Amino acid sequence: MANQWYEVDENDLDSYSRRGNFPHYIEQALNGTDYWWPNATEVHWFILDLGQSYTITKVRGKSSFTDYDPIDIDVYVSDDKGNFGAPVVTGISTWKNTQIWEEIEVTPKTGRYIKFVVNATEQGSPGDMAWGAPSEDHKIVGFYGSLGNPYPLDRLKKNVISGYHCFMDQYMRASKAGLDPLKLPDGTIF
Repeated sequence: MANQWYEVDENDLDSYSRRGNFPHYIEQALNGTDYWWPNATEVHWFILDLGQSYTITKVRGKSSFTDYDPIDIDVYVSDDKGNFGAPVVTGISTWKNTQIWEEIEVTPKTGRYIKFVVNATEQGSPGDMAWGAPSEDHKIVGFYGSLGNPYPLDRLKKNVISGYHCFMDQYMRASKAGLDPLKLPDGTIF
């Protein structure tokens, strides 16, 4: 499948450091309907579960909340949310004070999970944060890439086993009917 931009929303949210201060939850920021305000001075993070593996080559983000935007973001990609390894990009500082997408190239990596870690905000390191905008249609992140493996190993195994059983079923039926199970009706030997 070709590379393309993918949107994310609250349905992709796996976990987070702090949900937010009512009513400014991470879910609304991902949906683009409000901003995320954890109301805490700490390192903020969230993990997205994409449902399947993608090879990710870029991320994008935006935030336009004066004096509280994230200014130092690291991004991780993994198939194991318990072990992300090294970040694919560190120190993103361009997602502040903007209502347009800021795209960042990352070290290409395949994974099902994306983790965003905010190390610093305009309030400090770590600092209180408001990520997004108090307006409609202002999603905070997206990613660019392609399906990492459209035929994961477990699916491939299932198809091979299914094919084997289908072949054996046809072989047994032909044998019981007194036919050569390896000869096709046109005389071709299988």
